[in-house]
Amino acid sequence: ITNIYYDCYETLDKRLVKVINVSSVNLSLLNSKEKKMIFQSYETFLNDLPKNLPLQISQIAQPVNLKNYFMYIQDQTSKEENRVKKLLSKGYLDFVDDIQKSKNMVSRNRYVIISKAFHSQNRERILDDLEREAKLLVSQIENMIGGRFQLKANILNNEELFHLIYTCIDYEN
Repeated sequence: ITNIYYDCYETLDKRLVKVINVSSVNLSLLNSKEKKMIFQSYETFLNDLPKNLPLQISQIAQPVNLKNYFMYIQDQTSKEENRVKKLLSKGYLDFVDDIQKSKNMVSRNRYVIISKAFHSQNRERILDDLEREAKLLVSQIENMIGGRFQLKANILNNEELFHLIYTCIDYEN
């Protein structure tokens, strides 16, 4: 990746890449009929994709960010007068902080990635095409499953793309 701009990665091989974050459905909690319905919906979704759309589906484990939750609990318990409740809330905040520092708790985020080759002359047109295809893909993903199940999808912005690549780099190796 050489650059991040217009909500895209630019790669060394002259490709622009859009990344879409997709929510999930917990299949382990479903009965066999519901699972079959979801798999059929997914199969239909894949078959309906344009044949020339280079698509990659990726699942990445990322450390859970508990900063907002930590601040919420801290705010809720800051006015507590009872000494025992203060000690309890401090212990709980220490526990939450330890979880976040240990990096043992992760969430599995799912991404759909599309890309298009470009030249310096057609960069703007490719950016527009890629944006249009990404929005169409988001709509198809969100309408893939019917009934009580629902998927959410959103196109990552520049800051989210930066955090994603930062998460994927193995600094130790």
